[in-house]
Amino acid sequence: MKLDTKLIKETKELKNNVFVGSQLISFDDDETVAIVTILNEEMEELGDRSFGIDLNTFRLLKSLDECDIEYDDFSNQLIIKIGKNKKYKTKTIKHSIPALIESEFTGNIVIDGYKLQTAKSFTATTESRPILTGVAITNNKNIFASDSYKAYRYLASDEEPITTIVVPSLYLSLINCNKDVEISYSDKVICVIEENRFTYGRLLSGEYPLKPINSFFDNNVLIDINKLDFQYDDILENINLSKNVGDDNGKIKPRLLLEGTYFKVESASIYEANIKVSWNEERKGYHLLFDLTLAKELFQFAKKLNGNIYIKEMGSASQLLIVNQQESMLYCSLRG
Repeated sequence: MKLDTKLIKETKELKNNVFVGSQLISFDDDETVAIVTILNEEMEELGDRSFGIDLNTFRLLKSLDECDIEYDDFSNQLIIKIGKNKKYKTKTIKHSIPALIESEFTGNIVIDGYKLQTAKSFTATTESRPILTGVAITNNKNIFASDSYKAYRYLASDEEPITTIVVPSLYLSLINCNKDVEISYSDKVICVIEENRFTYGRLLSGEYPLKPINSFFDNNVLIDINKLDFQYDDILENINLSKNVGDDNGKIKPRLLLEGTYFKVESASIYEANIKVSWNEERKGYHLLFDLTLAKELFQFAKKLNGNIYIKEMGSASQLLIVNQQESMLYCSLRG
């Protein structure tokens, strides 16, 4: 029977892969994510057969433009026919089907995929606080993410949310976030349907710190940095020039500094680029320091959003806040 490999090419690679009739079910060892791909009608000839394939066989199928497959019940082998003369035989594997795909859902929302993708870049990458490795989504479509040093918030509604789900960042890398994303969810599982594909994932457990994050955005004094006369491209150009600059021992990393009336990209005494800016009012007491990678991300977002930039005073510390209507991003200054 002919297998439409285009559908497999578009399936993200997971370790375990099981054919169940005309479906391919892919999942990880922990069964925290599972992808069900509905294959072409000809695959229905497999009937109710269920068999797993190893990762190398999955990669082979993914690499082919087209092929025919047969299942040998006697030897429990999958036979892949490539063109007229090539055959590849592989022993199949016994696999149970993940319980994840049997989940029932209690809610449904449609979210802007771009905002999910943006929020993902604000999640924590370490497991010291597991809940921060995910993106929080409320039933009224508000979105939150933070790694404790930077934070993202999108407010679609001012109403108090009834339900909040926390979606692992790994899950978001498995779905198409270049368009609106329709999400079905329960208190433990999420599912996104995309044409011939169902992507399931386990939600993170625990209480997401919505109130502390909201307080970061809503409280404290704002100073409008848009009164500075500067161009994003000037700063980004100097950041790019400086990214590989350091001292002789490589111990001092380049940093972006806002001090007085200058943005400075500095690294020891080897390289220093001053970008002159001018305040409309006399303010010279602000000292903000950013890791260069973080600074580049910050100004790229600010340029893309065309948002207003503010300095937030928080006691002895200061932060940069980017605001564009309902969407906000906050970056904590380093000390030093």
